[in-house]
Amino acid sequence: MVIDLEGRGWLLLPGDRRGVSFLGSQSGPQRISFSFKALELGEYELAFQLQDNARGAATGEVVRLKVLRDEQFREMLAAKEGQGAVQGAGQGGGPPPEVADPARLLKAERLFAGGYYDLALPEYLAIYREADPLLNDRLAAIYLQKGEAAAAAKFYDRNLASAPPFGRNAIVGLVRAGLAMASPELVLQHLPALLELPPEETRAELLGVARFAASQGRHELALDILTQYLRRFPRGVGLDAAYFQLARLYELESPLRDVRLAREYYRKVYEEFPESEHAGEARRRILYLDRYFFHVQ
Repeated sequence: MVIDLEGRGWLLLPGDRRGVSFLGSQSGPQRISFSFKALELGEYELAFQLQDNARGAATGEVVRLKVLRDEQFREMLAAKEGQGAVQGAGQGGGPPPEVADPARLLKAERLFAGGYYDLALPEYLAIYREADPLLNDRLAAIYLQKGEAAAAAKFYDRNLASAPPFGRNAIVGLVRAGLAMASPELVLQHLPALLELPPEETRAELLGVARFAASQGRHELALDILTQYLRRFPRGVGLDAAYFQLARLYELESPLRDVRLAREYYRKVYEEFPESEHAGEARRRILYLDRYFFHVQ
């Protein structure tokens, strides 16, 4: 959790905050941000004081926090949106505005672009609307960056029917979330849609899916993905990793095992990509295969 206060010189005052852990603060040109981690569900009050040394004055502010479970938070958001719809209908007969507060959205976008995800997160949540694909996309990306793949998947899922680029981002994001969660169901559910996307948007994900499929014992799927990868990307970044994965796949004890093909792909890695992070291991596997399969005396 991040509390962002306007002005410089804010201090966190002592108090009873046993359910919240203070992680640190970060100062900006005209603000200071305090980071906390919730340890328990509940309601808490955090007291801050702004020191104005030039005038010898101090200003106090109390921030009230309510730590909820994910489902409770979503219910609260839905209830607020429902109230907004009722108020809008009563005042003018129409729904609430479809566009988030422009000033706060601009602030969130600047923080996001700068990589300040912890600071951007509460700004996006404060203006969140489920039907806004930009907000879903940003929140999903932040949660994935923070290692909270399940939360990311929920927001990406809401964008699957959205127009580009958000719909395409959602497909890629759901596959990434599935890989992070080690969920074959989520990966396989969105793999066909991933393969329909433009090749330049799927390079890293295809290698990740192939590696994951092999680790799950789905060797034929891994081979199919790697074959498609080579067809899509016959040159460029990642080719050494694809060759290395193919070599490992053919060396594994499985119906696909072919040590000659394994050695050939290891050779490609070692000779064609001598600077690759896989080159050393490829050389060791070549020596092993030569000793036990090809040069046995």
